[in-house]
Amino acid sequence: MRSFPIAFSMMLVHSLVFLSFINLATAHPYSFNHFRHLLASRYEPTHTTKYPIPAKAKASSVSAGPVSPCTGVHCANPTLLPSSLPCDAANGTTFVTALPNGTKYTMICDIDFPAQHIYPFILAGSFDECLGQCETYNEKAMAGTSCAGFVFAPDRTNGADDCYLKSSLHDPSSATIHLVGATIMPSTASRALPSTSSSLPTPRSNLRKTYSEVNVGNLKILGSSTNKPTNQYVSHVPATPQKLASSLLVPGLNPDLITKYPIADDTGSWTEGQLPSGVTLSNMKAAPRMSRDGGKGGTINETHIFVFCDTASFSEDQGMVGFVSSSVATDDGMKALYGEPLELVDNLGEWQDDVGRMRGFAPMTTGEESFNIDLSGRGYRYAVWPESSVIPFNASHALLYPALVYDVVDMSNQAAVFNDIGNTILLVSVDPTYGPTAERVVPQLYNQDQVTFGTLGGIRSWGPAGKGGNDGHIYLFGKGDNGVLVARTVPNGFTDLSTYEYWNGDSYTEDMPSSSSNAVMLDMQVQDLDVVYVPAIRSFLMIYLNTLADNTFYYRHLPLDLDADDQDCDVDNIVKAKWSAEKVLAQIEAPIEGYIYAGGMHAGYFGDDDITNGGSKILITWTEHTGQDAASPESGYAHKSAYVELDLS
Repeated sequence: MRSFPIAFSMMLVHSLVFLSFINLATAHPYSFNHFRHLLASRYEPTHTTKYPIPAKAKASSVSAGPVSPCTGVHCANPTLLPSSLPCDAANGTTFVTALPNGTKYTMICDIDFPAQHIYPFILAGSFDECLGQCETYNEKAMAGTSCAGFVFAPDRTNGADDCYLKSSLHDPSSATIHLVGATIMPSTASRALPSTSSSLPTPRSNLRKTYSEVNVGNLKILGSSTNKPTNQYVSHVPATPQKLASSLLVPGLNPDLITKYPIADDTGSWTEGQLPSGVTLSNMKAAPRMSRDGGKGGTINETHIFVFCDTASFSEDQGMVGFVSSSVATDDGMKALYGEPLELVDNLGEWQDDVGRMRGFAPMTTGEESFNIDLSGRGYRYAVWPESSVIPFNASHALLYPALVYDVVDMSNQAAVFNDIGNTILLVSVDPTYGPTAERVVPQLYNQDQVTFGTLGGIRSWGPAGKGGNDGHIYLFGKGDNGVLVARTVPNGFTDLSTYEYWNGDSYTEDMPSSSSNAVMLDMQVQDLDVVYVPAIRSFLMIYLNTLADNTFYYRHLPLDLDADDQDCDVDNIVKAKWSAEKVLAQIEAPIEGYIYAGGMHAGYFGDDDITNGGSKILITWTEHTGQDAASPESGYAHKSAYVELDLS
């Protein structure tokens, strides 16, 4: 069932899109299915090989010069670290960043602290600049976060990732590449280091404190996300879209266009393995401006992604140049750590040409694409809308179950009808060069007559292999008439509908429920939903928007004496245990127009301090209408975020 806030939000973009497509189709007949995002480099947004923190690294403002080593804590006359000094000779020496009150560091050589990065990495260029990033982070970071040290890879060149800030210094191990770094000496650090934590939840019996309540301790509205400009794309010979028989290209729902045609080669983001021969990187004529709807996401292999539904791109001299039903962006600069609005970057694999036409994040079939091209401007199209947060799959991939929609717009008055026609599955990963990419592993999973489990989202349970493994279960949520229904499947069979089981109120069975089933996890309808495991309370938390358009995020939790893990048997508690009464997580000011929608939490954003990693912090995001035309500089939509910290007592 399409929630009415989402349906309302799409109507505004269609007013622009379908009125514009008559001329747009003449200029570029396959503009329907193209787009993605760029990578930024150390100095400005240009092509790199990873996901950097794009702002240029700089030395700390408290450091008057290069790093200075000394032989003890009370160095009075430090000398510069010779560039020729062997790493082994520097190992264990100490230095301060400035006298007399500088932070004191201990040098380390070829030592790493795995899985404790603050960011995936930073492009620094030198040991001094990497040190400067650590110092700057500690100047700006909010209470409870700090850079405990860093490692720098001096042998990496040409803009490769070379600087890694560390949030903690647990489990040091021999590095697999040459690293030189430094750790803050606890006795002189300006910030206390994070307390020791474990990758596994601490048994409740060993905790110093148990909790009887979960309340909201702090809320900070961060504001509207901004998009970084793009200046490069993959230059290639354009593909020729497949042209179907005219008898197939007529208004009306035809499921065969979804299920009986292959994926179109000119849709979906580029990946290294997908690139045709003879491609080059070229400069865009101008940085396109984005107007897009939705924007939920999550963390994949330490990269923070945000996935959008309908997305239009504009150029200054041509107006709207492209429109796709999905796009993706990645976080740039971790601005929320500093209490600032998100900055999102569109990566290299998204772009189809030099004016900002897009490939689209979710690949389309040749049947869907051919229909959309032929009927562009007439008010008919097929769309793939990712509407949930990503669901972890393993250490390197995540899942989305986007809605499949047949969209009909009355061109005389722009009234839109959105026909749900089931859903599909995207297997999402992050290409190290071209950015997030999605493989559409089945053309259609559930059809229009079934509950589309997964489109509302889900939660992963891990098996004996542990977190990031390929066992356990994938739990999926579906919208029913009486609330939220639950299904589950196994990682080695998630593309096969016969492997799916459904909660019937007592157990999981193979019998697929109808939308009228009363076997619900939550006995109310919701617009958006996230359910996560919270290690700090060893229980589960749900966050949602209801369907009343009241601009409010709500939360509930399972019993605080549950003593649960995120393992198979414990995740079953989401349907077996009793959820708490509803509480307000965040009341958002009413937008200029309409109400907030596409609301969700971004799991893992705050690293060790995140609610999903043992901390208490949550990043929530939503979309609202600005009251401006989508073609205006203000866009028609604002993707916004807020920071919430729970008070556990």
